[in-house]
Amino acid sequence: MNMPSLPAQAETNCVACNTTHFSGEAVCNFCGYPLKGTEQEQRSRLARRARYAVGLEEKMKRIKQSTYILYGVAALAALYGIMQYASTNEQERVWVLIINLGLSATYIGLGFLSRNKPRAALIIGFSVFILINLLNLLTEPTTLTRGLMIKVVIALALVKGMKAVIEAQKIRKEFNIE
Repeated sequence: MNMPSLPAQAETNCVACNTTHFSGEAVCNFCGYPLKGTEQEQRSRLARRARYAVGLEEKMKRIKQSTYILYGVAALAALYGIMQYASTNEQERVWVLIINLGLSATYIGLGFLSRNKPRAALIIGFSVFILINLLNLLTEPTTLTRGLMIKVVIALALVKGMKAVIEAQKIRKEFNIE
């Protein structure tokens, strides 16, 4: 018994993302390009995609800057630990150094993690930063005002980095840009 064969459909490539499609499809399932749209709709989609690609580059720069902030916090934690080690009494000095070097190692690890998982690294880095400062505030309230401007700059940079990650993910998802 012979099965009726389906008519062969021609394949075309999407102009925007080069994904292969059957000729009957109206919209690219991969990037949303209007395959059967008017010339104006197609040009508009390409222009919008190009604008967002530039925006994505800016977001990626901000994410990279936030990664540098993680490394900077690591350096500050190590430096603070060494300074405190030199200036505190015998019983506390080793613990202060160990805690700050451990914190420094944590931020270095988060910097490396941010290469593949920037959202997770920045959220964890921000959370640890806030937690450490709250714990310092509880144990020694005068630490709140010490280095306040640096603390604010670090917190804002990490928040901007998290925001950039979220915006970059939206752009990538909408236009299927890698």
